[in-house]
Amino acid sequence: MAVKQLSSSQINPDILSEETIHQSQLKRAIHHRLILKQKRNENQRTRHHPQPDILGGAQGPNSKNSDTSGIFHKNTLTPEAEEELFEEQEKSSSQDHGPEITPDMEQEIMNALGPGPQEDILSSAFKLNITRGDMQTLWESQWLNDDIINFYMNLLTHRSKSPGYASLHTFNTFFYTKLKCGGYRSVKRWTRAVNIFEKDIVLVPVHLHVHWSLVVIDLRKKTIVYWDSMGLKRPGVLGLIFQYLQETKVKRSIDLDPLDWKQCRKACRQRDSLQLNRNDCGVFTCKYADYISRGQPITFSQQHVPLFRKKMVWEILHKRLL
Repeated sequence: MAVKQLSSSQINPDILSEETIHQSQLKRAIHHRLILKQKRNENQRTRHHPQPDILGGAQGPNSKNSDTSGIFHKNTLTPEAEEELFEEQEKSSSQDHGPEITPDMEQEIMNALGPGPQEDILSSAFKLNITRGDMQTLWESQWLNDDIINFYMNLLTHRSKSPGYASLHTFNTFFYTKLKCGGYRSVKRWTRAVNIFEKDIVLVPVHLHVHWSLVVIDLRKKTIVYWDSMGLKRPGVLGLIFQYLQETKVKRSIDLDPLDWKQCRKACRQRDSLQLNRNDCGVFTCKYADYISRGQPITFSQQHVPLFRKKMVWEILHKRLL
């Protein structure tokens, strides 16, 4: 089922007010990311071509703060140390963005995204049917819908059963919405067949109005991390998820000491690993989940999104990840 937009006559005024605030936050975040990117480019040019100041010296780039811990406090870095941090992560990551797309794959992808009956079923698995209309949300700058994200999360879960991967549980995209609206009782049966505390990682896709994000529960490290491609803070999201864990552990008779857990908003060390538009949050959410579930650092950026969209089409068609 696609994420549907309501007509103006169907929108509750309170919801409209909240969404207007959220839209404003998104606009500010996009503007902030563009400014940071521009300043970074200017800083890089300045380092290679220093300009003399009025005293005859050289002007270096302005120093900035960078979150190096992933927790809310920040350490101040000099520009040189900040650049070294980015370069070090880029080297250690080996830029693992997966295999390139072959001409045959490209043709198959374009056929799936091309014209045809919207109700045509192009892929079926995990009790989900992906139609041409669903698949076309992966075309260029379209917003991803629930079925695409749920299908992809199930592909990650399926891959995690292979040797060498962390054990994984992924919640449906409707889980957080139902938890927020109805509390623990509304979702208490969602894990009847699985003990999430026996997993290494639990992924919770979050949809707030027009924006996708991701909560990552790492039961090995006892952390709950909020990944947002706009860099937005959502402490309420983290608090609600931890409350769910506490109520679930009572049912499972598991000790869950809040003092042992950390809740944080993850700030990507590579600043470009955030979206620079209003359309790609769903892709970023899926790829955050992909990289984290295979133990890779987040090294991709906005420029990789067109490639990721095409690969996701092929992966959904073939029901396996590249």
